Amino acid sequence: MMQFSKIGNVKGGYFFLLNVLFISFAFPSPPLTNIVLFTTLAVAIVSTLKSRNLKKKSFTRKKYVVISALIFVSAFLSGLINNENLLDSQVTKNLFFLAIPLLFFLGPKINYKQKQLILRNFVISVFIFSLLGVFKIITLYILDTENKLFYESFSNVLKIHSTYFALLVVLAFIVSIVRIFKERKAFHFKYIFISFYFLIILFLLSSRISFVAITLILLVVLIDQVILKKRKKAVFFFAGVVVCVSIFIFSGYFGTRINNLTQENEANRSDIENREVLWESVFCAIENSPSQIFGAGLKKSQDIINSCYSKNGFFGAELNYNAHNQYLQTLLEKGLLGLLFLLLLMGYLLFRGFRKKDVLLILTIITFFVFFITESILERQLGIMLFVSFNTMLIFNNNRDEPNLV
Repeated sequence: MMQFSKIGNVKGGYFFLLNVLFISFAFPSPPLTNIVLFTTLAVAIVSTLKSRNLKKKSFTRKKYVVISALIFVSAFLSGLINNENLLDSQVTKNLFFLAIPLLFFLGPKINYKQKQLILRNFVISVFIFSLLGVFKIITLYILDTENKLFYESFSNVLKIHSTYFALLVVLAFIVSIVRIFKERKAFHFKYIFISFYFLIILFLLSSRISFVAITLILLVVLIDQVILKKRKKAVFFFAGVVVCVSIFIFSGYFGTRINNLTQENEANRSDIENREVLWESVFCAIENSPSQIFGAGLKKSQDIINSCYSKNGFFGAELNYNAHNQYLQTLLEKGLLGLLFLLLLMGYLLFRGFRKKDVLLILTIITFFVFFITESILERQLGIMLFVSFNTMLIFNNNRDEPNLV
């Protein structure tokens, strides 16, 4: 609390609430997160009214807020055109694209040290949350309640979708690995331990898409640290990663998830065949959409896709499956207009990351690019909050005193 009180009443309260917001991501509770979010937004508005510096906000901030707001507008238009209730989740779930950028836009600047504290608290929170899951799984196993040592253990005991939990862990891993190489003369050994711990958690989760993301992340860092900067110490870290991953692969635990790609398991199909039928149904739904430009909206799009599921004999109709691909999901719900705005936002973030040599931003957007391929991340509050909050903070932080990362 001393760190917040020194900043001033309004600024200290704003910074404190931002920390609470990022901590809440690791302990998913939509009502709590909503309360913290809009309380922080209210404090940000008060801060702007007191300082009266709205005109001084940079063009970069204004441009980012406009692009984010356009995604919210596309959701509003699709609902309006299809005569849906504009107060349903079609609008409210996309409200974060407007509220979170405004929160950072109106609030005081976040400097480098403040950003690092927020990210450190996020990493610690994910660490604690996953550790609680490990303890609970081990306890259930010892008590012989049932065999909980399988890849869906965390989602069962912690009541969280395994893909979204894997996304949390990958984001925490990114922050950790960037901190490892932050100092030019020495490693942060505590972050080395934490990063390997997160690799073990991902192994237990056995989320296949997370390993694709991790591979790309490590490849980017390897090129930067070993090939471009020729840091010899980095070689030892990556050697440890190779050993760790090799143990996972040869243990056979992860093999079940790999085998499921080609072996029949549900509806007499392999995971690849199920995915093919699912996406074929999504393309069918897009073709039958009332508007290719504005999309079908939330409620109507699910009805259309369920009809295509039934036509293809896919079990997704009974479970109200979404597209399991954010790009296709956006195209179906918000049309070409919504997909264009989403790609514009992601392209802008990636461009800014390379332009500012901000490896944390680059790795974050790469992670979402990958996760969007097999999961409709922005269909859940946690997914939207993580995507918008992380990227907005990295865009809006005052990084004049931040050392180059790449």
